[in-house]
Order: sequence, then C-alpha cells, then structure tokens
Amino acid sequence: MSDKTLAAAIEIVLGDEVMRCKAQELGQKIRDEDGVANAVEAFHRHLGLIG
Repeated sequence: MSDKTLAAAIEIVLGDEVMRCKAQELGQKIRDEDGVANAVEAFHRHLGLIG
C-alpha cells in the first residue's frame, strides 16, 4: 500500500460517520477486554489444565 493509498483510506474513514462509530465501538470493546486473563486462560487450556 502506498502512502497516497493509505492517506486516501484514512480520509474516507474519517469522513464516514458510520465507520467512525463502528471504530469507536470496536475500540471500546478492546479497552474493556481483559487481555491478560484471556491469555492466561488460553495458556492453561492449551496445557490441558482447564476444560
């Protein structure tokens, strides 16, 4: 992807209210996620420590 293509994509996203709203929702979901706990659970599941 060229810098011009990236810049054009960013302009489109910033100008599209629906995309901005979806991006904000996704960002909030990421912030609300407990990534460390999920990683530990996945690690334990992989080792067979939990079902």
